Amino acid sequence: MLKPGDTLDHYVVEALVGGGGMARVYRVRHRILDHPMALKVLDPSFVTKARIRKRFLAEGRIMAKVRHPAIVMVTDAVIDAPRGVAGLVMEFVEGPDLARVIARMKGPPSADFVRRIMLPILDGLHHVHQEGVVHRDLKPANVLLSRDAAGNWHPRLTDFGVAWLDEEASARAGSPPKLSGGLVGTPAYMSPEQARASGATPDPRWDVWAAGVVLYELATGGHHPFEQGDQRKTLDAVRKGEYRLPTEIVPDMDPGILSAIDGALRVDPERRAPSAAALSARLAGTSEPARQDPGYALPDAAGAWLESPDGARRIPLTADVVLGRGPNAVVMLRETGVEDAHARITHESAGWILQDLSAGGTYVNGARVHRIQLADGDLLRLGWGSWRVRLGERMPSLPSADTVPPKPPPVAPRPKTLPGARALPDRPGPALLLPDGSTIPIGLRPLVIGRSPAADVHLPDPSVSVRHARVYLQGLDVLVEDLLSANGTWVNGQRARFRRLQEGDRVKIGGVEIVVRM
Repeated sequence: MLKPGDTLDHYVVEALVGGGGMARVYRVRHRILDHPMALKVLDPSFVTKARIRKRFLAEGRIMAKVRHPAIVMVTDAVIDAPRGVAGLVMEFVEGPDLARVIARMKGPPSADFVRRIMLPILDGLHHVHQEGVVHRDLKPANVLLSRDAAGNWHPRLTDFGVAWLDEEASARAGSPPKLSGGLVGTPAYMSPEQARASGATPDPRWDVWAAGVVLYELATGGHHPFEQGDQRKTLDAVRKGEYRLPTEIVPDMDPGILSAIDGALRVDPERRAPSAAALSARLAGTSEPARQDPGYALPDAAGAWLESPDGARRIPLTADVVLGRGPNAVVMLRETGVEDAHARITHESAGWILQDLSAGGTYVNGARVHRIQLADGDLLRLGWGSWRVRLGERMPSLPSADTVPPKPPPVAPRPKTLPGARALPDRPGPALLLPDGSTIPIGLRPLVIGRSPAADVHLPDPSVSVRHARVYLQGLDVLVEDLLSANGTWVNGQRARFRRLQEGDRVKIGGVEIVVRM
């Protein structure tokens, strides 16, 4: 056990601040930076147990991997073999845990307070799940709270000691064997599947259930839906999903909070809110939208929609949608580069808000964004997919398959050309065809192609230089010029410094191939 004044690597111990079970937490100070940190130290009796020591260090790797504003960040690991000390250094959160805050409540808090605490937790939890991690021990004691100068609370999820990684994420992290069998977690916050100890593969919906229990406890001012004072009775209540309706405690409970509790505490995981993002949508006061297919248009949808550049596909937007290609996405996008949960669009008092959820980035009008209010006509890029934002009173319907399209107006005869003159093409004009099927017209102003968000044609591929090449018109010719790129600009397999382009030419920019349309 460490004492105030003890040193460990660059850290000086100041005080014991918490812990229990297999570890203790100390407040320490960096000797050089003079900055307070938290040091979580494995109990000396467990340091010699290889499996527990590996699991403890794996917790540090997991927390370092899932960095998010709502997750306590691990910055270092220290080991002092002679003293039998192994510890994780993490940011020090100056404040109580959520369990203490709930215990001090003298009644149900406001709906606004509940949302300010729970929405960041759900955002962090969704990020954790996207990284292939299931927390498995979400409870108020594992949510730390700090306050800023304005007095606002900021929740931080911590303690990934029994977290589970999927096979692929575990291999990447080099983690030891995962805990899978038996009761793992805290009984009162376990999902029914977890409480059965059936050896089932952990699922993000386990954490969704636990989040629902935390939400119930917070929104009712300290009433727990399943705690019976006896582990066997508690687990039995969890497995049956039997709990007192929150409206019996708070008759005028906020509808969004009620919807979130109901969506989370479903015994059948198939009927439970499918993700932390979906639960967040319920809590925010929006209905959980049905899944939409990008090619399907709802004639009665009003307010906003996304439209493909050619106008052939439209996606109606409800009050809250997650766009991506994973199982938890509300709107499925299958273009290359789209991540499982790529972006989220919500309707707030300020208007339609886009929030990036991806690692590769979401771009609006060529610039990478984290959170932005959308305007009519904005060009939205997710992976290689491009969509035009349309805001209006009602989305026009796409023609049905049995609708006979109107005959096009007669085309005026083309004027005769002088001998030797080049005839104008039938196409609207020269353009670049991108891998996602969208086209970028080539006009009088040169198009700069590159990885920079400020580029006219933004290609988020690491093999593309920041300013890779430019394409422009010179008379009736289309020219491409390499801008001293690292990997070169290639036309039909040959490296080109400066080249005139023709119909069908394939221009390779880094690892991305673009087709020329004349």
